[in-house]
Amino acid sequence: MKKSILFVLILIMTALAIFGQERGMLKTAGEYFNRGTEYYNKGNYDLAIADFTQAIRLDPNDPLSYSHRGLNYLNKNDYDMAIADFTQAIKLNPKDAAAVYASRGKAYYRKGNYDLAIADYTQATKFDPNFTSVYLNRGLSYFYKNNYDLAIADFTQVIRLDPNYTSAYFYRGVAYNRKKNYELAIADYNQAIRLDPNDRQAYESRGLTYFNKNNYDLAIADFTQAIRLGTTNEFYIYQYRGLSYYRKGSYDLAITDYTQGIKLNPKDATAYYNRGNAYYDKDNYDLAIADYTEAIRLNPKYINAYYKRGCIFLDIFYTEEAISDFETILQLDPEHTGAQDGLEYALATDEYFKEIGAGLGKTLMDMVE
Repeated sequence: MKKSILFVLILIMTALAIFGQERGMLKTAGEYFNRGTEYYNKGNYDLAIADFTQAIRLDPNDPLSYSHRGLNYLNKNDYDMAIADFTQAIKLNPKDAAAVYASRGKAYYRKGNYDLAIADYTQATKFDPNFTSVYLNRGLSYFYKNNYDLAIADFTQVIRLDPNYTSAYFYRGVAYNRKKNYELAIADYNQAIRLDPNDRQAYESRGLTYFNKNNYDLAIADFTQAIRLGTTNEFYIYQYRGLSYYRKGSYDLAITDYTQGIKLNPKDATAYYNRGNAYYDKDNYDLAIADYTEAIRLNPKYINAYYKRGCIFLDIFYTEEAISDFETILQLDPEHTGAQDGLEYALATDEYFKEIGAGLGKTLMDMVE
């Protein structure tokens, strides 16, 4: 009987201990830290933050608890709280803070504060000159500050440290493209694709570079591959492939791609304008006018759409409509020479038809008399 009672008591105590641990009844900072780390690894950031907060309460001088709590705030996109924790961790342990500087740099980067991000990434490289991801992130910060040379230098450093770092080739290619150094950009995209044949972003970007070089066949091939791989920029890729077909004079294929883009984003005025241009060049004026009209409805200040529609109206002798479009353009842009010339010609044509009409009417009346 005594053994049974003792066994039951042991079970109860064990259950209480387990229950207490699960409910947060821990005793030491280390215990809270360890459980917080487990929560973090499972992606349960709120519970992790609660445990790291308890660890800090019990041991306010532990830099790891601050840095780990900061990582959870970072993953919750609470950048100000993350920065505050990383800053405190650096104060408590300023001599071994490469990872913390890198993390705070990432928080500043995500806030769009690229100067402070660069400062932190630079500090991290002083602690660890071989910190590849820091060079990549600093390069991205320079890139978004439009400092492409420094961005390229950092991406190049990543490649020196790790020649198989696919993202470094990709981002360096993008930076070269921004500098209009298309050959070097293509070379980097080629390398990124060699390392990862399913890198749809590399195909997209290489396609855009070929497009900028007026090499529309290769651009179309890359855009097509990006679509096959499931591009997340489907609307824009269809638009650029459509433009490539259009510039090759393949108007029907261009119209097909523009139409697909419109299905994906029916509120984009440029897609209607582009398709209108293809219809215009096929002499399908009714459909062209319909697309330019829709582009104007979506963007009442779309000067190019007014101009193209005005030109069609002039071509088919709808002079009053043409005059209205050209006058609207000049209200938006008084210096638009095309609209000035178009309006002058439309007014003259309209006057001519009025004179002809009046003369024809008089002739008919004379014949009746």
